[in-house]
Amino acid sequence: MSLQTFYKNNTVPLTLLLLILGALLLSMLIASQRTQAYKSTVQNQLSIQEELLHNLAIETAQNRAISPVGTLVTDCPREQRIAFDILLGQIDDGLQRSELLELDQLFGSCADVLATRKAVLVSHLKREIEVFDNYLTQLSTLTGTAIDDDYQLELWQTLLNHEETQQRGFAELVSAQKQIIDSLITGQAADSKDIMAILDSVAETRESLQFANTQATSLRAELGNT
Repeated sequence: MSLQTFYKNNTVPLTLLLLILGALLLSMLIASQRTQAYKSTVQNQLSIQEELLHNLAIETAQNRAISPVGTLVTDCPREQRIAFDILLGQIDDGLQRSELLELDQLFGSCADVLATRKAVLVSHLKREIEVFDNYLTQLSTLTGTAIDDDYQLELWQTLLNHEETQQRGFAELVSAQKQIIDSLITGQAADSKDIMAILDSVAETRESLQFANTQATSLRAELGNT
């Protein structure tokens, strides 16, 4: 059978085969283009998320009310804040019972502002690191390679651990202040066994806070240079 005869007898099957192959190649091309487009989208989201993390890390370290997240936690009225800080600063010198009662009354609205704001900021940082991790997982799946080290995910998670340590430390200091005030109100001396035990615990907490803050500062500097 000649090639011409074969072609005449098989025109429809060959044409169909060519159409199938063409459609297959086209679908592969479209899939590849979509994958590349999705990859570019994820990479762009990663860049945006990374910048957000850098800004949030600074806000978390500063723990100030002027930050977007920090404004969610409001301080007590200015007059109360001034009175609270003055009384708390004089507690080592000895306060009258009336002053201790005033300090205790102000405690509820003024004492835990910094601790609460820190908790909100750290919670937000944790959530955004989880989003960052999710983007990295998506990009790693698309590229078929592990890229966590390229974006230093482990450093971000370590920074979060140190910020969480500081968060717990702030809360522990607030609790210790309350215990000391309550003890003094009941008539215990400033050098009593119970209060001295609380002060020992406070010293340990402050040491832990200082270490965590130093480590976090170093990590932020390292992450800021990437």
